[in-house]
Amino acid sequence: MTGRPPTERVRQAVGEEQRAEAPGARERILDATFALLAEEGRDAADMKRITEAAGVKASSVYWFFKDKDDVVLEAVGHGTLEWMRRKFPLPSAEGGLATAAFTLMRHLTDDFSERVDFWRIGLQMSLPRQGGTVARRVVEMRERSGEEVAAWWSAAEPRLDGGTAAALARLTMSAVGALLIARRADAGFPVRVEAERCGQALGELAGRLAGEPEELPAAAIAAAASSAAAASVTAPRPESDETGSRERILAAALAVLAEEGYRGATIARITRRAQVSTSSVYWVCDNKEDLVRQAVGEAADGWYSTVPAFLPLADPAAWPGYLGTGFERYLMANLSAPDFVLAGLQLTLDEHRDGPTAGYTLYRAIHGTVRERTARWLRTTALAGDPDGEQRAGHLALWTHALMDETFTQLAIARADTVPRRHVRMVVALLEALATRR
Repeated sequence: MTGRPPTERVRQAVGEEQRAEAPGARERILDATFALLAEEGRDAADMKRITEAAGVKASSVYWFFKDKDDVVLEAVGHGTLEWMRRKFPLPSAEGGLATAAFTLMRHLTDDFSERVDFWRIGLQMSLPRQGGTVARRVVEMRERSGEEVAAWWSAAEPRLDGGTAAALARLTMSAVGALLIARRADAGFPVRVEAERCGQALGELAGRLAGEPEELPAAAIAAAASSAAAASVTAPRPESDETGSRERILAAALAVLAEEGYRGATIARITRRAQVSTSSVYWVCDNKEDLVRQAVGEAADGWYSTVPAFLPLADPAAWPGYLGTGFERYLMANLSAPDFVLAGLQLTLDEHRDGPTAGYTLYRAIHGTVRERTARWLRTTALAGDPDGEQRAGHLALWTHALMDETFTQLAIARADTVPRRHVRMVVALLEALATRR
């Protein structure tokens, strides 16, 4: 046995016979790995399954890649580039701003009903707070996409300054991500219709910003309703956990779920994180599914108590400013309970091939209760007098919470702990434009 790394030994053993397998083999390996990631998550993508799915020998995988992590990294990049090849260059920005923006959103989301793996895997791989090379690759690809969209907005509306075009690009990409989250949360959400409506609303917003770049439609009201003197809002920090073994186990389960997803949240990983024995875990739960359900339920109590309740308004027309304040408070609640929100997003983005787990069912019920409360408020404010207000309020509430969650994911990816005021105002302005479109 030598001290050389496995990759070097394998490569020396491969020889010319394996080189002959090379044409197309690298792409087959990446395609197979990306498909495994899409279907079963990162833990499923082990070397044995990759080679079987790609139809190659293990030595061929090591010819191209150092180890499993290297394969996963390249597969995520490969899947991302495939999406970028389908989407870029973007369609022409001709035909009027509203028409051009409509075409842009339809183009960016035209395959969301069938192909959402890039966005779903990208979010899942970048959510863990420890980051890593894969997360950085996802962020780089997203930034490149954002630069292309910013350039498109500058071409569509030359009066926009560079900073405003970049802010519109971030809002556009957030809207695309929110559409995915909304669709995952509710299979009946009309993605195509809402994407096209969103495009028209973005075009309307861009026209307003071109005339008055610092005056967003809801900005003045939102500023008066919140602490306008502060540049950002800092989330409260949770107190340190000095609790007993059950609480440690549930907290560990939630943290591992937030970082690894349901399949990666194994009992072994949870016991290591909690620093307890396996038998201690089984004193708390019957099995992994029961443990995840308890962890989600325990964390939900604290999170739910901090989520803002939308109350009746004396002047319903003031709803955008009130929503802006509520949006900020909602993000602060998420930042103060990140594991609960990240765990919920992992469960939402996961593929439930054997049916939804008990933990996911509970999370959906909790999140659904908050959305229903928001929908009732929107029905009496933004959509008062609308004959189709009941259905539209449900869709707008789903949009609102999906944008909140998508904004939170970007804060989590950036390891930020403050709420970006300008982006919040942009989101509220977009929601205002969506609400006024009949």
